[in-house]
Amino acid sequence: MTSRFRPLNVRGNGMFGYRKRQNIKQVRRYIAALNNRDADEMIGMLHEDCCFVDSKAFCVEGRADCASSIRNFMRMNIGFRLNAQSFSVRDGDVLIKGYTEADDASFAQDTLWMVRMAAGKLAHWQSFGGSEGASVARAVLPAAAKPFNQLPY
Repeated sequence: MTSRFRPLNVRGNGMFGYRKRQNIKQVRRYIAALNNRDADEMIGMLHEDCCFVDSKAFCVEGRADCASSIRNFMRMNIGFRLNAQSFSVRDGDVLIKGYTEADDASFAQDTLWMVRMAAGKLAHWQSFGGSEGASVARAVLPAAAKPFNQLPY
C-alpha cells in the first residue's frame, strides 16, 4: 500500500513549516547582527564548515576565515546596511531579496541572497548582485578569497 502523503524532505520545511520559520528567524537574527555591527553575534551563528560567496563569485571558506572576514569587514567602517525586503524558502534554503546601503557606493546595490542553514547554524551565504560593485571576499580577506565555481546544491 502506498501512502498518499509525500515523505518529508530532509532539507525541506519539516512538520508544519517549523524548519522554514526557524531558518528565516535565524537569518533575520544574522542580518540584525550585521546591521548592528555585532561581529561576535554573527560569528557565533557560523557553522564550522561555513562558506561566504560574494556577488563576484569569490568565496571564503571555514569558520576561522569567515570570522576573520567578518571582523575585517566591520573594521572597514563603510556604513554598510543590508535591507531585506522579502524572504522565501525553497528546499530549506532561505532566499532574500533586498538591497544594501553603504558610504562606499561599490558596496551598495540591489541584491538577492541565498542562505543555507545546517544544525541551526549559517553554513552557506551567497550574494547575487549586479555586475557593478566590489568583491567583498577579496576586499576583506584577500589571502583566503578564491574563485567559487560550484553550485551551492
